[in-house]
Amino acid sequence: MPAAEPAPAPPAGPASVPVPRQLPPTMRDFTGREKELDEIAGILKRADRAAVPIVHVHGPPGVGKTSLAVLAAHRVADAFPDGQLFIPGTREDGTAREPEETVHELLRTLGVAQEAIPHTLSDGAALFRSILAGKRMLVLIDDAQDSEQILPLLPGASGCVAVVTSRRQNIHLPGAHLFELQPFDMDESLHLLRKIIGCARVGGEQRAAESIAHACEGIPLTLRIIGDRLATRVTWSLSYAADMLTPSSTLVTQVGRDPHLRATVAGSYATLDPELQRAFRYLALAGPHDFSEWTACVLLRRVGAEHLVEALRDRSLLQDAGSSPQGRPRYRMLNLFRNYALDLLAEDPEYPAALRHVLTLWAELAELARSRLPAGTYGADDRPPAPPSPSGDPVVRAIAALVRRDPGGWLDREWPLLMEAVDLGIGGGLPDHAVRLAARLHPHLARHHPQQARELWRRFASVPDQLIRQEALFHSARLWTSRDADAFRPSA
Repeated sequence: MPAAEPAPAPPAGPASVPVPRQLPPTMRDFTGREKELDEIAGILKRADRAAVPIVHVHGPPGVGKTSLAVLAAHRVADAFPDGQLFIPGTREDGTAREPEETVHELLRTLGVAQEAIPHTLSDGAALFRSILAGKRMLVLIDDAQDSEQILPLLPGASGCVAVVTSRRQNIHLPGAHLFELQPFDMDESLHLLRKIIGCARVGGEQRAAESIAHACEGIPLTLRIIGDRLATRVTWSLSYAADMLTPSSTLVTQVGRDPHLRATVAGSYATLDPELQRAFRYLALAGPHDFSEWTACVLLRRVGAEHLVEALRDRSLLQDAGSSPQGRPRYRMLNLFRNYALDLLAEDPEYPAALRHVLTLWAELAELARSRLPAGTYGADDRPPAPPSPSGDPVVRAIAALVRRDPGGWLDREWPLLMEAVDLGIGGGLPDHAVRLAARLHPHLARHHPQQARELWRRFASVPDQLIRQEALFHSARLWTSRDADAFRPSA
């Protein structure tokens, strides 16, 4: 009688699956964040408590959220012998991954056969939590978009921990420990540069190194891109590189178009709805200067746009920049984002007409502020035109009360924005609108910021329209130096 065929082996279960060790490698030259590292590691070591410890690291793109989270996870990895899971929240094109897709991938990683994976998200998430129960595992969810994406991926029992990185601040994760990463200060920026290009080069040209760090605005990703370029160009002096980091330089253009850097910003932009995308583009017109939430009404040319500023702040696309004397928050946009937004504006068909309207609004607000000051405030430069007629523009009417409350203070806070608008008007082919705004700004600058007043009018020296050049000459005559006269003197 023939021997019976051996029974087939049972299907391999989770026990035969390798323990997941999915953490990416740490960065060799990771810099700073020691306080945050120590605090996060301390929280993660408390995994035996009843509630699962959750750490949420948030901040702007390029600030080092992933690097910090990965290093912290490696520091405590030995405490989680059953594995460490690394879960990207976005695809390579920057779009968010669906939670169902992510849960199915995790279950396969943990040894669940394809045919045994539940069809619904809730059942898949429940099975994921069941597998993790009784184990000591660390779950790192990187670049998460919202709580709907995160919650199905969180462990449900003690012994496990979760670390989440996100560009958004307002993700609701009950009981999470929040860590907001800010750009590096000067010391941290220089420390990173030393690690990349060496102490000798930084120490030999300290002031130039500080100029480079300042141009990078403390964003580690930008510092690394510039540092890596310097490391491969040993003949470049840091002074030469610093001179090349002016806003219009070729080097800045090349850095701004670095694929990694551009993809980082594009990923954030892609997550915005159309209204917020438009706000992001037009708030770039504030330049590198700080502004209040009402500025969005001017730059977007609509009443009730203030909430968009906070929405962009929640997504780390605007930074806090202190507050006004009245306690109103101020914001600014990092050059990393502003340059990307300006590139998008250059392709926006509504931009020329929008810029014309923005310049008109600024001119009306500046004239309103000037008209509310006592006669003679600006001495010889106080030559007001006819009193302004009430504006029919709803944006001006909405902001007028702020201007009237403290017209001199309003001008002193906002003149950098107005000068930025003048530059945009000249560069955008609207010198007539630009000179109208400059004439309303001139008295305040002439009295309180004479150097800026001289620079304001020198910007019109290259305008081809002779009448506008003559108006610039008229306003700047009392401020002239020989350098100003040379700028306006017709070439031979």
